[in-house]
Amino acid sequence: MSTYIVGQLLTDLYISAIEVQLELCPNCNPFRHSKSYLIKVEMVELNIKLSDLVWVFVYGTLKPGEANYKKYCAGKVVNVKRAFVQGKLFALPMGYPAMTLGDSQVYGYLLSFSNPRVLNELDVLENYQPTRQPSENLYNRQTIEVYEPQSTSLGWA
Repeated sequence: MSTYIVGQLLTDLYISAIEVQLELCPNCNPFRHSKSYLIKVEMVELNIKLSDLVWVFVYGTLKPGEANYKKYCAGKVVNVKRAFVQGKLFALPMGYPAMTLGDSQVYGYLLSFSNPRVLNELDVLENYQPTRQPSENLYNRQTIEVYEPQSTSLGWA
């Protein structure tokens, strides 16, 4: 038996996925059909509470369509929203951006994840180690307020 997730719908309360299972049809004559399948469709509620989500603001190579999104975010993201934060963006000579606190608007995306372990994967990418002194990390995690493009606060990430 093979199981495939063929669709996904995000609502405010839960995520529903349509699960399709293909099984060889026991009542079909295998000599008449090269492959006969019985298709079973059922709705599955994953019940992920919004309060259980991990929110990460991304502004560089982790944005959808950028170099690291597919490896670190695709298939793990529950929701993607265009957003901005107050900060100052720098183009580093290594070819990727960095951000500090500041008064400018830095545009990016607010990504939500249902599995908090994604932070460990992002830490590896960024070479972030929480046990090191902040000055020893190239990147540091910080909780900041995130806004929709219309300047409405989306909360803190």
